[in-house]
Amino acid sequence: MSRDRAMKNQTGTSATGLNAAIYCRASKDATGIGRSVEEQENVVREICHDKGWTVVEVISDNEFSASKYMRKQRPGFTKLCTSVINSLDVDVIVVYEQSRLTRKIEELVDFVGKASTYGTGIFVVGDYDVLEEDDPQWKQRGIYDEQHSILTSKRTRRALLANAKAGIPHGVPPFGYERATTKNEDGKVVNTLAIVESDAEIVRAMVAGVLEGLTLYEVARRWGDGRPARSVRKMLLTPSYAGIRRHRGHDYAGNWPAIITKDEQRRLEALLIDPRRKSTTGPKPRHLCSGIAVCGVCGTPVQHITQGNARSQSPQYRCPRRGCVARKAEMVDDLVVQSLLDHYAPEIARRRALEDALDAEATRAAAEARALRQRFDAEKQALAKRDDLEPEDFADMTALLAAKYRPQIKALEAKAGAVMTNPLLGKLDQWESFTIEQRRSVIRDALEIRIEKMDLGPKKDARVPVPESVTIIPRLEFRTDYMRNQKR
Repeated sequence: MSRDRAMKNQTGTSATGLNAAIYCRASKDATGIGRSVEEQENVVREICHDKGWTVVEVISDNEFSASKYMRKQRPGFTKLCTSVINSLDVDVIVVYEQSRLTRKIEELVDFVGKASTYGTGIFVVGDYDVLEEDDPQWKQRGIYDEQHSILTSKRTRRALLANAKAGIPHGVPPFGYERATTKNEDGKVVNTLAIVESDAEIVRAMVAGVLEGLTLYEVARRWGDGRPARSVRKMLLTPSYAGIRRHRGHDYAGNWPAIITKDEQRRLEALLIDPRRKSTTGPKPRHLCSGIAVCGVCGTPVQHITQGNARSQSPQYRCPRRGCVARKAEMVDDLVVQSLLDHYAPEIARRRALEDALDAEATRAAAEARALRQRFDAEKQALAKRDDLEPEDFADMTALLAAKYRPQIKALEAKAGAVMTNPLLGKLDQWESFTIEQRRSVIRDALEIRIEKMDLGPKKDARVPVPESVTIIPRLEFRTDYMRNQKR
């Protein structure tokens, strides 16, 4: 029943015949001690019935935190603040206890102020009390609720860190594992993971496929069981498969058996996180250099196009931005493949001999990069805990830390990635058996290709790729030289 605003402002929460809106909220509760939203609603409905209030709306936020650490907005509370608290059809908002509204004192003060402005009462069942703007008691309870949530968060973080250091898994088991229990050194039963061998074989096959040079699309097609390539990538980057418990950027030894080796996991990360790898949901590429070779004038990746009529077609690689350059695709492809084989084939045996040294160097660089990143994060957290810093000072000091650490981290990560060679480079003698995706993968990693603009005169065909018109630079040449210098 809608009523005049003035009449509503004169109505107290002690009156009967009021229209009530119930708000219920429950966080995730692993203990089972807290009341669910259904239990809260049942208790509040009984109170409303006893007081002669009509429940006109029930709003719930199930499994939503209301602390300063919450990661997502509460849709129910947002509705309560925007369209219920100022409604002429609602006289009083009823909650099971004050902390169900919020555990942030500033938010609570703002909410009670709005309710007072609109003449909407707030009744707390647990305290059997009305929240009035000039009453200090609810503010004291609000401060306690906020402090309680901060202490709870600290206890939770300490527990999660302790579990991580003990190697206890967290969250949903990845594909290939199932939940299990084991006894730790103290004889206490703790959670662990057990291998599901039939699924683990699929994981091993996927890993082997990626390390042998198969594209993620091909890996997903063969073993993904309907998973898209992006899901396969995310799955294979899970450190749990190598028996690693990762927590806030730190790695700890897990208490479960590994499906793959740590070396395989590191190689997977180096391959799948490589920025040169491109993901696309479009059609599969059909041409060797499209999107890889670039225009020598503006730097735009060239596209494969076909010009001419049905009798006389001329496939070309052309700059799609301005048409700066164009070359016959077949001749560019031949030149690129010949350059690849001429440059890398003699180095294959030498690269295989250096494989152990390459892996060791990559491991050291990756470990140093991770240690620096952890130090960077620790110093940022220490700054965040300082109460004497103004926001502007905090921002300036954080920027100084970033300038100090990020270049070092980037250089080490580049070194860790640089010593990783595409696994297909060691199999160039099998080039003819490679798929188009595998060939493009090798070329993208191994060569930098630029199609240059040539001034050949009006009687020359500007699309004939004389060797001087296509610049091909080996990307990986420094890797062998680098390792050769290290071994001296």
